[in-house]
Formats: sequence, C-alpha cells, structure tokens
Amino acid sequence: MRPPSTSSGVQPVILCLGLLSCSESTTERASPWESTSAEALAPLSQPARLGIAPETALPGAELTLTARVPQADDRRSELSVDLEMDAEEVDRALMLRSEGDALIGSIVLNAPAAEGDHLFSIHGALGSSRIEAHAAVNISSGARCGEGEILEAGRCVARVDGHHIKVERGISVNHRSAGRGRLGHMIHPRSARRYGDVIVACMTDAIGLIPVAELPIIDEPIDSAAERLRANLVETRLERSRITVSEHLLVFPERGIAVSSSRGADNKARGGLSSWRLPPLDSRPLAPPEHISSMTGGRGFGDMVRVGDRIFAIHHPNGIASVRLLENGRLRLDGDLDLPAMRGASTVAYDGTHLLVAGATDAHEVSLYGGTMHVLELKEPGMPIVLSSAHTTGTPRGIAILDDEMVAVANGALGIDLFDLGSPAAPQLIANVHTPGSAMGLSFEGGYLLVADWDNIRLYDASVRGRLRLLDAIDGFHPSYLAAGGGLHENGLTAANFVHLENGRFVAAELDVLLTGEIRRGAGAPRLVVHDRGHRLPREAHDEETITIRVSNGGRHQLDLEQPFDRKKDTAGSWCVPPGESALLTLKVAEENVVRTGANSSVILHSNDPENATPRILLIPSTVYQVGDPVPNFRLPMINICPDGSCPERLDCFDLDEEVAKGRPILLAAFASW
Repeated sequence: MRPPSTSSGVQPVILCLGLLSCSESTTERASPWESTSAEALAPLSQPARLGIAPETALPGAELTLTARVPQADDRRSELSVDLEMDAEEVDRALMLRSEGDALIGSIVLNAPAAEGDHLFSIHGALGSSRIEAHAAVNISSGARCGEGEILEAGRCVARVDGHHIKVERGISVNHRSAGRGRLGHMIHPRSARRYGDVIVACMTDAIGLIPVAELPIIDEPIDSAAERLRANLVETRLERSRITVSEHLLVFPERGIAVSSSRGADNKARGGLSSWRLPPLDSRPLAPPEHISSMTGGRGFGDMVRVGDRIFAIHHPNGIASVRLLENGRLRLDGDLDLPAMRGASTVAYDGTHLLVAGATDAHEVSLYGGTMHVLELKEPGMPIVLSSAHTTGTPRGIAILDDEMVAVANGALGIDLFDLGSPAAPQLIANVHTPGSAMGLSFEGGYLLVADWDNIRLYDASVRGRLRLLDAIDGFHPSYLAAGGGLHENGLTAANFVHLENGRFVAAELDVLLTGEIRRGAGAPRLVVHDRGHRLPREAHDEETITIRVSNGGRHQLDLEQPFDRKKDTAGSWCVPPGESALLTLKVAEENVVRTGANSSVILHSNDPENATPRILLIPSTVYQVGDPVPNFRLPMINICPDGSCPERLDCFDLDEEVAKGRPILLAAFASW
C-alpha cells in the first residue's frame, strides 16, 4: 500500500483506497487475490470507477479500460492517473478529461499472457484527495464468448445482475418438538441431501425428513412456517439405534435406505453405523424413517463414501473400514485397514478409481505439515492397499473430487489445497488457496466448487486445472435471513460446516440452520462479507471510540463502503475493497453515527452490495472485554463426559452470553464436534 505523497503537498484524504496484498504463501497461490490490509480512511462521498471490457479475454487480446472519477469542489479539465496490473506499474498513464460532473478516460492495452485472474488498479490525486479504483479480468485460452456472455465454469453464460449464490429457504432445526408440549434438545444439523422436494438430513440426534415447501422463504416476512415445520418434523431419534449422536449420513436413494455414522460421544464406546429405511419421498404425509440395524464396537465411525454396494467409512482413530449393505438393509463389516501414518483420519472420497483418505499426521512423524492424504488402490473383494501419500497444508476436514484428475482438500484455517492426481502413485500439491474463515466442507459440480468456510460460504470457478477463481461468498449477515425460523440471528453464519451441490441447487448446514438455494450463472455483483459482526464497548463510552472489523469482497466487482458521518467532526470513513480481497476497517463509534434499537446499539455501513446495502455492526456494553474486542457469541451442544462414567448422558446447550451475563469467567471454550 502506498503512503500518501507529501512532497507534492497532497494530504492523506482518501477517495477510494485499495487494500493490496502484504503477504504471499510459500506455495504458489491460485489467485492474486485473498489478501489482508488495513487503513483508517477519511470520508468522501463517491468512489472512483474502473471498468474492463471484456471481463474475460484471450491471452494477448485487446482490453479497454475505462475510468470515471467524480468531481466535487475542485474542478479539473483533465487528470492523469497511474495504472497498475497485479500491483505492478504499467508504463502507460491513463488520461481523464472532464465530461459533465466527472473526469472520464479510456485506454486500450494487451491482455497479459498468463491465464487466470488479474487485477487492474488506478492511482492518482484530485486536489487533496487520493484516487484508487479496481477491476478484474479473467484471462483464458477458451474465452470466445458472444457479446453479453462471460466464460464461467468452462462454458459461456449470459451475464446477469446480482449474485451467484442465491439463498432461497432456510430453517432452524433446533428446539424441535419432543412431544406433549416439550422441546427437544438443541442439536445441530450435520449433513443433508435434497431428493426432489424433500431434504433427508442428519441432525445429530435424529434422522429427519424435511419437505422443502415447508421451509420459510428468505426475503419474505417471517410467518408460522418455522413453527409449523418444527411441530410436524418427520424424524426418528437416533436413540432407536442404541447410538447417541451421528455426524454423517449416506443415502442410497434407489433402495430407499440411509446409513448414519457416529464416532461416539458418551465415553462408553457407542460409536457405530446404523441403517434406516426411508419412506416413499413422493407421497404425503411422510412417514418417519425406520431403524433397520446397527453395528457398534469399541471404535466409532466417521465420514463415509459409497462404492457400488460397499461403504468405505473412516474407522476411528486412523482406519478405513469396508462395510457391505446387504439386500435386507443390514450392515456387515467385511474388513478393516489401519493407516499408521495418521493419528486421526477425518475424511474420505472416491474418484472413480481410488479411495482418498485424509486426516491429521501422526504425532511421532517429524513434519512441517498438519495432515496427510493417502491414495488407496481398490481391490475387489479384498481391502484397498495404500498406493501413495502426500502431506496437506493443514489438518484435512473435507475432500472434493474435481475434474481433470484434480482434488481439493479443505484444511480449516489453512485454506484449500489443490492436488494433481495425474500420477496416483505420486500426488502433487500444486496450490494452496487462502480463505478468510475456516474451510470445513466442500462440494463440486460442473466446474463449481462450493465451500463451507465457517463464517461464510464461498463459490469458486474450479474449471481451470490447478486454479480456483472466486465468484461469490455469503455470510448470512442480512436482515431477511432472519426468516430462517429465527435461526440465523444478527450475527449471521456462525459455523458453516457442510455443503452439498447437485443439479445447480445446494443444501448447506450452519450451526443451527439448514439453508437451500441455487447457483445463478453469470452474476458477479460486489458482495460484502463481514467477519467481525459484533463488538464490546465499555458501559460508559467516551464521546468517540474506535473499533476494527474484518470484511471481504466476495464478488467479482469493486466493493464500495461508507460509514455515515458528520463531516465537521470527521467521525467516519469511506473504503473500496478490490474483488476477492479482505480488509480491516477502522470504524468510529460516536453519537452521530450510532443507531439504537431497544437495548442494543450499532454502527452501520453503506454498501453497493445490492443485497446488503446497510449492514449493522452490533455494539454490546461490556465489563470484561477490552474496547473493540470481537464478540464471541455462540451456543453449542454439550455431553457431560466424566472419566469414571458417572456423568448423566444428557445433552445440554452451552450459551456463552448467558455465562457472561451470570458473571462467570470464561478461560477457554473449545469444541471438536465438527
């Protein structure tokens, strides 16, 4: 980031500040984006604009860049601005000339030869204000689309307004009816699949069937749909299977059977596998699933994948089990293979030829990496054998099989690894893509990769081998999402951990909520993603306090942000965030820009995100946190576990805010249920 010039007398007043990369991964990055910077900015009314045509181009093709800078008091007839590509100066300046109330200019350049995303930026000064604006172009050897079209996920699609990720319906599955007017446990959704107009879901303590038509519609007023659904939810509690909880679900739709897995959670070795008979999903009313069989033992089970009529399941702590689903729906263990190089296997996938098993690296192995991915060669009818292994950047949470012999591995806070499996005997890590949250779940279809990234859900174009191109991201931080049965509160997504994409439609699981929606091709509007959605303030705040929040631009175009302000007191600021970038914003908390609703107060931002024009950052009085601390607000299920087995097997919910309100000190809150 360039500091404001002082030799020319230009003052550090910002018209639109771009936040450029300040660090690079040691692994080749799949994109020049996804960086983090910070700056406190002074307020001005409008940002500059930079456009590129076409947005997708062949290597070396002509690009037309057009800039527009609004003029206020300081009228100029012309202005020269510097031009950069991927933070490197271009040896040609862009000349702007006065047209009406703005300075406008264009320049024609040859597109770069390297395929992938490239970021163009302009820099300059207008009076006492500094100018910056950004625009992205995607360079591809397949870019031969017609006018009004753009290359996306390997095909030409019509450019449309709005966002790629369209959330349509959602529901909180907690506090479900337990019969006779009692509420059920607060247990969280884990995995789900949509079949026609029914969602088959594993909800930790139950196998449930949810008619999509009963889900509340996002962007519509909250009605009684959520209460109606919770009162009539078709489900069977897992206790019927003699297993307390479940984390994963595998469905055989042609046989009307589902299989659930549990690693065990009550210190009494009750992990296992259970099979369930599903009712006809096209008839009403739906009947609850029926328990068929359970397979328990001293070791629990985790993630599962189907290969024909066989199930390969993680067998904790570091094994892979081959399980046969028999004609009568019962389960039979055919074999077991331990993987000594792992201390905790976590995820499994099948690429049509090989099994891929990933997890934490054995603690005794000296390694700079957090995890390992094994490639297993399948044998019929015997057990698979380990063909090769590769280190992952972090501890694997999920695997997605991409096209062109590529594999994506979610590594939590360390982002997404892309592996080349062109030679299964020697898999190669070719890129690591940073994500702003914690990558937990992946799903791939038709060139699109959907990622559950804890406090946001991200969509990438994964059609180019070894690259991920960010298309969109959502954080649930939007008033209309409150329609999701009251589940998505003002803090938006809390713990997105599961996504499944099929036929252009998706199901996502968040800490309390299931969301459904569709992928809209050809969109790309700027998208505001807020990562710090609440802050503590002292009970007796001064006239002005400062807080810092992390935000990202989840869209394909420049994100413009402004905090409403009093010009005389200079109490707020304006920002622009390039496509795909992350930033730290310093907000001013003062009487002039605080909104109070009931007992709560908040600062607001103005945004050019068409779906989230005025997001609010919640301000909460505090006696135990430092000023400006992010608010750790969550509710989590707990099972009391005592070494001697004396604790009751009761599921309860821990609410951090409730504990703070009681004046109890919180030294450490940790969980590993995902």
